[in-house]
Amino acid sequence: MTYTVKEDYLQLNVCVVVFSPTTACPIAFPFELILAANPGTAFQGRDYTLNDRALNFGECSKKECLTVDIIDDDLIEDTETFTITLQPPSQDFTERIILSPNVTTVTIEDEDMAIVTFDRTEYIVQETSGSLTVCASVISPRVSCPVTIPFSLTLLISDNTALNGSDYVTYRVQTIEFARCRRSACAPRRISFVNDPYNVQVENVEFFTLSLLSDVPLVKPDPSTVVVTIRDDSERACIRLEKTTFTVTEGVNETVRICAEIYDPTPDRSSCPVVFDFEINLSVDGEDFPMAFGPCSHRACVSVPIDDDEQLELTKTYTYRLERTDELDRRIDINTTSGTLTVIDDPTDEAVLKLEQPAYSVHEESRSVTVCVEVCRPVIDTPIDFSFSVLLNTIDGTAVSTPRGDFRADFSALQRRPLYFSVRETRECYNIPITNDDTQEDTETFTVTVNRTSSLDPRIRLEDNVAVVSIIDADIATVEFESTAYSVRENAGQVLVCVAITSRHSYCPVGL
Repeated sequence: MTYTVKEDYLQLNVCVVVFSPTTACPIAFPFELILAANPGTAFQGRDYTLNDRALNFGECSKKECLTVDIIDDDLIEDTETFTITLQPPSQDFTERIILSPNVTTVTIEDEDMAIVTFDRTEYIVQETSGSLTVCASVISPRVSCPVTIPFSLTLLISDNTALNGSDYVTYRVQTIEFARCRRSACAPRRISFVNDPYNVQVENVEFFTLSLLSDVPLVKPDPSTVVVTIRDDSERACIRLEKTTFTVTEGVNETVRICAEIYDPTPDRSSCPVVFDFEINLSVDGEDFPMAFGPCSHRACVSVPIDDDEQLELTKTYTYRLERTDELDRRIDINTTSGTLTVIDDPTDEAVLKLEQPAYSVHEESRSVTVCVEVCRPVIDTPIDFSFSVLLNTIDGTAVSTPRGDFRADFSALQRRPLYFSVRETRECYNIPITNDDTQEDTETFTVTVNRTSSLDPRIRLEDNVAVVSIIDADIATVEFESTAYSVRENAGQVLVCVAITSRHSYCPVGL
C-alpha cells in the first residue's frame, strides 16, 4: 500500500504480486500490466523518474518488480509523495484478473540538512551603541533555493552579567521567520542598550546570550548560542590621594592611615562611580600596600605601620605614591600620585657614649696610646642611625704636654680634637702620641676627657667620659765613678771622688 524511501537511496523497487489461495499457479498464461506514476508533492523528473512502464508476467508468475529512480538533490524539502497506479494495458484485459488495490503511495524523505547561523560569531557593542538587530542566515547547501519550505527559528535571549531591563531591553523570546528559498532573516524586535545616567559610571564588560532553536528537523542552528558583549565607554574615573602630607611620631603613632578617593565622576552625579571592585598599590619607600576599592565605593584607605625601634634616628621623610596594578582598568586614572610622610624619632630613645676603659697603661717605648670611645647600648646592633662627633681633650698630670724647665713634653696634647662617628658606627679610636725619651722617670699620668659638641643630639648621654693614662718608663741610667783610679798626696787633706750618671741621648738622664 505504501513505500517509504530516503532521497539518497537513489532507487526504489516496486513489486506487483499475483496471489490466489487455491492454487500454486494462479494465472496459467502470460499477461502485461502498466505502472503509471502520478505526481503529488513530488514531481516526475525533479524528485523521481518513472515513465509509464509495462510489467510483463510469465505463465504461473507470482511476482514482478521494477525500479523507480529517486533524484537526490541538495534542496531542503519537506517529506514528498507521489502515487503509482496499476493499470490494464487495454480494454481487452480479462476481467478475471482483479487489480486490487491498484494504487500505492511512495513517500520520499529528504535527508539534506540546512545549517543556519547567526550573522556574527560574536556581537560586541558599546554601551552607547543604541540598539542591535539580530539576524540569521542559511549557510548550506550552496544552491539558489536552499530550503523549499518556509520555516521559523526561535530566538531566546538570556541574562548573564548583563541584565534585561538595566543593561539592555528587549523581548526575551522572538521568532525569526524564513520564507521559502530565503537565505537570511532578522528578529522582529531590536535589542536596545541602556546607558547609565550622564555616562559616568565605569562598568565591567558585561554580556548576555542569544540562542537559536529550530522547529524543523532538517534545519540545524550551528552554533546555536552566541554571546553579546557590552563594552562600557563611559568617562574615566579619577583617583587621587586624600592628603599629601603626614607627620607622625615614632612610639606615639603605631600606624598612619593613608586614603585615596575617586573624585571624578563626582558623587552627586553618580552614586556608584565604579561598579566593580579593583585594587591600586600604595608604595611607601618601595614597599607596596594594596588599596582595595569595593563596588560603588568612593574611598579606600590602608594603614601603614610605623616601626618603633630603639634606634636613635633623625627625623625622616618618606615618599608615598599611588601606582597602577597590571590588572587596573584603563578607564581608571590616577592623579595626585605622591605625598610625603615625615616620621619623628621616638623622643624616649637614647644612647650612652663613654670611654672604652677608665684607665690606660702604656709603655713609653710604644710611642702612642689608643683611646677608644664606644656607644654603649647592647639591645640593638646599630643604636645610632646618623653621623655625629665628640671632642677629645687631654689634661696634664705628672706627664706634661709642654716643656717645664729642662724637661721635654711626655705626650702630644689634644685640645677639642673632633672624633667622628659615621652612620651606625659604635666605636671610634684615636692614637695619642707618647714621647719616648732617654730620661729615667717615674710612671707619669695624664687625663683624657670626652666632651660634647654643640650639635650633639641631646639623646646621646656621656658617661664615664674621663680616663687616666699612665706612661711607664723603661729607661736605665748608668751610674759610675768618674775615674777608675785616684792618686793624691798625703798632705792633700781631701780627695774628691765623683760619681757620674752617663747617658749619650739625654741632657737629663734621670728625671727623679
